[in-house]
Amino acid sequence: MRSGARRLARTPTASSSAEFAAAVRVVAEAARRRGLSVPVFRSPPGLPELDRSLRRTASGTVVAIRLGDRPVASIQADVVDGVVVANRLSGREASGFRRAAWAALGGSGAPRPPRQAPVPVRSAQETDPGPASDARVA
Repeated sequence: MRSGARRLARTPTASSSAEFAAAVRVVAEAARRRGLSVPVFRSPPGLPELDRSLRRTASGTVVAIRLGDRPVASIQADVVDGVVVANRLSGREASGFRRAAWAALGGSGAPRPPRQAPVPVRSAQETDPGPASDARVA
């Protein structure tokens, strides 16, 4: 039973799966714009103790990332680094791609908040009804 409980604790939530998929789409587009190959991303890695693994095959590279119980920023960083390692980038190339990928992700590890309609600004007359509000209705 204990292994079953452990497996449930490591199961990714729907939101982490959606955030993973979104990060892969954004970073893949940034990689394509730079002429880089995009590895196959999957989850979870074959070994449960790993957060990320990489396997090279004849047809390309597979990057496996653990999602459960991890901050979104860690998952995003693994996606970015998966592209860096898959393309064997180093030095300026790696730094340039990382900057471009993080900029495409919104500049930080935090997801962007949803856009909200602006709150209308009200004048003092609209917000302060004055003494008329103290009138009693009989």
